[in-house]
Amino acid sequence: MKKILFDLSVCQPIGDSKFHGGGVYGYIVFKRLANLCPENLIVYINNDAFIPNDILAIIQEKNIETHNSGTEKITDLYCQNKFSVLYSPLWSDSYTELFPLGVRIIFTQHGLRALEMNRDKYEYIYARDFKSRLKAAIKQTFLFKYIQQKYYCSFQKALSYPNSQIITVSNHSKSSILYYYPFIDSSKITVCYSPDTSDGTEPSQRQFDFEYYLLVSANRWLKNSFRAILAFDRIIDKQLSTKKMVVIGLTTGNAFLKKIKHPDSFVFLPYLDRADLEAAYKYAYCLIYPSLNEGFGYPPLEAMKYGVPIIASPLASIPEVCGDSVLYANPYSVDEIAMRIIQIENAEEHKQYSSKAHIRQKHIANVQAEHLEQLVSIIHNSIK
Repeated sequence: MKKILFDLSVCQPIGDSKFHGGGVYGYIVFKRLANLCPENLIVYINNDAFIPNDILAIIQEKNIETHNSGTEKITDLYCQNKFSVLYSPLWSDSYTELFPLGVRIIFTQHGLRALEMNRDKYEYIYARDFKSRLKAAIKQTFLFKYIQQKYYCSFQKALSYPNSQIITVSNHSKSSILYYYPFIDSSKITVCYSPDTSDGTEPSQRQFDFEYYLLVSANRWLKNSFRAILAFDRIIDKQLSTKKMVVIGLTTGNAFLKKIKHPDSFVFLPYLDRADLEAAYKYAYCLIYPSLNEGFGYPPLEAMKYGVPIIASPLASIPEVCGDSVLYANPYSVDEIAMRIIQIENAEEHKQYSSKAHIRQKHIANVQAEHLEQLVSIIHNSIK
């Protein structure tokens, strides 16, 4: 029987974080594939790293064969005829060792941030330690061009490999791949939207007794939270005296607080557990999502399901996901972000975009469900 090796090791912790975007994506795809064809699956996973309990339960319940990525090489497993197709939720340079063997490889490429988006003048503000400050400084030198070129060459090998098939998570990401790698046959790339990550967790009780604008993942410069904070700070006196801004993802807001005039109007929080994050979305007056680059972008959808209006960046995949259901603002213009905040303060505008949010979220959820089925079919059909 032909088998698919599902590389779950790339979904496991990166650094101190147990979960990351590509990993959560991979777990969802694995669950659906395990329900569809468990007899055709082999799992490649690091036994010494964190594995979610629900994933372990599925592996045990379905009696899926596993191999330890810490002690066994993929090339050896292939030579032992353990599998005929490799699927990975994230590309790994280690797969190039399979090229001489002619292995069929299907992988998901979430985006090309390293090529599309490299630096921002405010990046240094987000630096939390010497390493991140050094990285920000290097990006302002010729060395970053070298790093970028290295990424370009590495990924080009994957795309050039005749037995590879690429899944990507948005039409934006597909067009980006075709732009940077014009030699690729577009039929080799299939767009399947990132699946819905909702796990049924109910929001906890309302955490704040005031109305608030919400920012998430604020410790990452690509999310561009600092400009939104500056915009809110500029108009708090005249336009927003009864509201505050809740900023999630920072253990400390000191670097930002030094730059603003009204620190009491901001609440800085670390990353929240799922129930508290759901509550933060549900009770927000508005989510501001000024991201500079996204392969897909979940936060607007997380807020839209509660009818929360969105002010968003019109860059990369964001307009593809959000359509005409949000207010767009130039993410590089503090003034324009402030203008859109003033606009959403209008009661009729707020009501209109709340209604649009519900409709758009339901539409995208349906597309996500269809695309997840399409993705698992592509993987399953690769061994038929």
